[in-house]
Amino acid sequence: MFLMLGTFHLLGDKPISWIIVTAVGFFIILYSLANSIKRLHDLNLSGLWILLWIVLIGLLSNFLGYSTAKLINNIISFIIWVIMISLPGTPGPNKYGEAPLSTA
Repeated sequence: MFLMLGTFHLLGDKPISWIIVTAVGFFIILYSLANSIKRLHDLNLSGLWILLWIVLIGLLSNFLGYSTAKLINNIISFIIWVIMISLPGTPGPNKYGEAPLSTA
């Protein structure tokens, strides 16, 4: 997000550049959400946990102010990220399909 904002500052008033940067940022967000949901499915959890996280971020920024919520979000997001990549996936098939690393 900061990369996009910094790029906006450098672009000035060139509309085509804004469109390109916005489109690239949109696709990066979609890619990140898809990979997060795939990882949650690998852990046999629903992808709706992402929605819960987005709602909590909105509530935090509403009650604590944007800069404080951003700091808390970054710390908690890092902790959750480390936990998610450290946990082993569900062995064998789960309710979301076959294990991607299964050797059949």
